[in-house]
Amino acid sequence: MGNIEFDFFANPSKANNMDITESYHIRINNSQIIDLKELVRRIHLSCSMTPSDVHGVLIALKDEITNALAQGNKVNIDGLCRFRLILGSKKKTANVMEEKKEKILASRESEYHHVKN
Repeated sequence: MGNIEFDFFANPSKANNMDITESYHIRINNSQIIDLKELVRRIHLSCSMTPSDVHGVLIALKDEITNALAQGNKVNIDGLCRFRLILGSKKKTANVMEEKKEKILASRESEYHHVKN
């Protein structure tokens, strides 16, 4: 395992914030994206599995995690990570529900309109 290089960066201040104290966040320097092909290569080199076997297992793992989340479950892979779905809306819930009701009513009205003709 290597050392992670990081640095501190000032958070942008809000225009209406009169607080003089500056806050900071930490950001990793020189981070790279390790893609599936590179993961397969690295895992293959550290075990007796063929690259095809490793690739197949990783794809099956992705599919099973996706299926479990689609069923509303959480997935915990000990020592690695946890997966869970988080649902949200950019709009307030009450407004979204009202808009949804309006769309449903509008679609029903157009269906009835087509039936009458």
